[in-house]
Amino acid sequence: MMTGSELITYLSNFPIAQSAISQISGALIAVMFMRKKTSTKEFEKLKAGEFKEVLHDLVANGEISYKDLYEANNYLEIAEKADKYYHKKKNDNHQNRDFDFFYRFYDNAGKVSDEEMQELWAKILAGEINQPGEYSLKTLLVLSSFSKTEARLLAHIYQHTLILGEKLLLPNYERYLAGNNIAATDILLLDDYGIVNFSDNMIYNIELKKGNISLMHSANINLVVESGIDCNFSVRQYPFTKAGCELATIFDIKNDDDDIVRFGKILREANQNLKFHAGKIISVHGDSMECDKINLLNLQD
Repeated sequence: MMTGSELITYLSNFPIAQSAISQISGALIAVMFMRKKTSTKEFEKLKAGEFKEVLHDLVANGEISYKDLYEANNYLEIAEKADKYYHKKKNDNHQNRDFDFFYRFYDNAGKVSDEEMQELWAKILAGEINQPGEYSLKTLLVLSSFSKTEARLLAHIYQHTLILGEKLLLPNYERYLAGNNIAATDILLLDDYGIVNFSDNMIYNIELKKGNISLMHSANINLVVESGIDCNFSVRQYPFTKAGCELATIFDIKNDDDDIVRFGKILREANQNLKFHAGKIISVHGDSMECDKINLLNLQD
């Protein structure tokens, strides 16, 4: 029997090769259920991408259980959803695929029947195929532990996570968190799952040169900080772990207008030696933005 990686390569030579996701799905089903039966009619169906027909044949022949069928069908539903997130590459090298990762993925994802949760797993599957090594086994373990309610909580927290350069920033300020309906117990729960670090002593230092820089922006608002001298200032945060940063990629994280203004007011109060300005973006020219002179930080909440 070929190994999982060898099967992916082998299946790339057949109609199944239209999708890297189908190649991996075929290899998983072959390794888990076909064993040494690579010359059977079921294997011919596998090469044609007829996965559900293969599974029903195996159930009918008593070669796999209904539990196996349930988990396989859940995985196939996720794989079908993943197709819309997968970006086919011209020089897609299937030899770079880590079959052990996909085997572990199947083991976890096969237990997920809820469509909302399947969407998250589909993004993981497509993301790992798009960029091999994008996700760790730890991230699979964390996501497999989540209920739908907890996943919605995570989505809510990512919704109010700020993007500062290439960094994800969850501000640790009561005013910011309360304004976004995030409780300390919510952060503590995510700490238990290994997504954030729950500590009041974690800060992020920002180095400023004399003059002004854009600290962050949304589609509509630009937050600028100005200093009369070279200096540093710090921001209190709940830092994301590696798994937390990896999971963030399956959620649509973007800076929110209200969050930028709320955060700007907090920073201005905490750093009175600096000037902060949040203005509506009028136009964008390359890397520069023209903004309205009205400072939104001066408006009442």
